[in-house]
Amino acid sequence: MQVAELASVFKAAYAATGVPYGYETSCKLVPGKALNDRFLISTHKDAFASGGLKTLLSEGAQQAVPAEVWQWLEDGLPQADLVHFGFEPAANAVLKLYLERASDFYTGLKYDPQGRIHVYDALKWGAELRPVNSRYMCRPEQSEAALRQTVTDCFPADSSEACQLAMAYLEGALQVLPAKQLLMLEVEEAGSVRQSFDLNLYDLEQTVAQWADLIRQTWQLQQPDNQQVEIFLQTHGDKILGHVSAGTGRDGQVFFTLYFGVTEQAPDTV
Repeated sequence: MQVAELASVFKAAYAATGVPYGYETSCKLVPGKALNDRFLISTHKDAFASGGLKTLLSEGAQQAVPAEVWQWLEDGLPQADLVHFGFEPAANAVLKLYLERASDFYTGLKYDPQGRIHVYDALKWGAELRPVNSRYMCRPEQSEAALRQTVTDCFPADSSEACQLAMAYLEGALQVLPAKQLLMLEVEEAGSVRQSFDLNLYDLEQTVAQWADLIRQTWQLQQPDNQQVEIFLQTHGDKILGHVSAGTGRDGQVFFTLYFGVTEQAPDTV
């Protein structure tokens, strides 16, 4: 089963729960190209009832997923509250599962807002990618200096321009909200050079168009066709910019990802 076909099967499984789910789109900018049409689907684990996500997939689809993915899901689900599924269409397409520990986050926010909280576990795989585990950590209330240091740490010394652009997203957010109200995740992968951050911008309630100048600069740095950025802005400019992720990928290359336009999807629309 092809990766894109398997992504459609997972999406149908979320619809099969009969429960509305969150649907968020994104665009990832890597050197020389823009990866569009990425999506992330989100729902509470209870939507899958006692049978779990696996039972909503055909036998062929179940077998197309590496056994270690199912084992990872079984091991991590008891500590999680939400289950997210993501797909990145590309020459080497990637499938992603995220387990979100929302309860742990809110407990940490209440009792230890300066502490480091394990919020997400993620497993990502594809035809050319063996399953790799990522951890998403955060400190709910941080100082401006701490947020800036996190951004800086995500880029090698020879990527100063990329670091400055990433910092500009943070500075733009700080003009609207104080540091302690901004949520930044730190992403790490054991045995990988990946180091990145994810800055939540939803509370700013600003559209993609309001960030257009900075998005154009980011696009120019990563060198996709300039015409593409204008198409992107025309297509998505009126949508809320939800969060931006940036840093060094597991391949050692700098990346930026823009997440936008989250909506609630009714199962009967699939």
